Amino acid sequence: MDAGAPPVGAPAGAAPCVGAALLGKRVRLHSLNSIVFNDMAAAVIGWDHASGRWMVRLEGSGKELKVKPANVAFEDPADEPLAAMAGAMAAAAPAPVGEADGFTCAVCYEDYAAERRAVLPCCGTRESTVQYCQRCIEIIVEQGFGGTVGRCPTCSQLISIQGGVITGGHLVSRCRMCMQEKPIACPRKVLCELCVLGHSLPPMRYECQKCGRIQQIPHPMFRYQEEGPRSFGNVSWACHQRCGDYTMWRVVEQDVHMIPPEHCPASWGRRDEWLAQIREVRQGELAQDAGEERPAASRCSVS
Repeated sequence: MDAGAPPVGAPAGAAPCVGAALLGKRVRLHSLNSIVFNDMAAAVIGWDHASGRWMVRLEGSGKELKVKPANVAFEDPADEPLAAMAGAMAAAAPAPVGEADGFTCAVCYEDYAAERRAVLPCCGTRESTVQYCQRCIEIIVEQGFGGTVGRCPTCSQLISIQGGVITGGHLVSRCRMCMQEKPIACPRKVLCELCVLGHSLPPMRYECQKCGRIQQIPHPMFRYQEEGPRSFGNVSWACHQRCGDYTMWRVVEQDVHMIPPEHCPASWGRRDEWLAQIREVRQGELAQDAGEERPAASRCSVS
């Protein structure tokens, strides 16, 4: 350790000196409760004495965070002595009021107080490693089925909002379209969630695995293509072309771009694309609240 560096028991005034010595240093984040930031690279931009945390700027996004010393790894081993000193000072400093109850939303990446946390019927409890803000969940519901039913971004369970409270669960009955016993998303037409989805999307064509012919199917058969958009699904539908039998299907390649990312099977790897769309809407709202120009929301699709 440098002879000029303040000792571990240094007074509060030594903290800015420690932060200044490490400005611009490259670090990697780890072991955070908000797991979306784990393993991200960042640069040190300062030291916040009030919270006893490093102020860092993420590479790529440019987002600024305050991170505990225990969650920051300096890439240059020579920086570790000063970093350890900062950790010791942070441990000796009193925790700011309400700091322990704050969280970072895993969709919009903004920091919020505990009362802004979304409480879902399935995921997102106080103990969960992944947390969401109430407004991002509201956007998900607003952009869902009929603007009233969305999908949990963690487990994909259907959710809705009644009087500001996030709820879930539906009546189970035989769907009039697919004839399966499923939760009913549209009681008026007695349609399950997937059949409602199929009716809300542009008409899609599917290729029969047995005869190779093309048929338009109102049910979203792409949901069963677990191995990718070019694989055949694992659930059958009646072929009215040549087979006269129940066969497996896959969406034709020209229609794949019409499938919204939030409805693709998880194995297709489009979840981040979906959350990026929600993030864009939320950040537009935040920019508007701050008096800035609000960017237009867009929807991405695969080509």
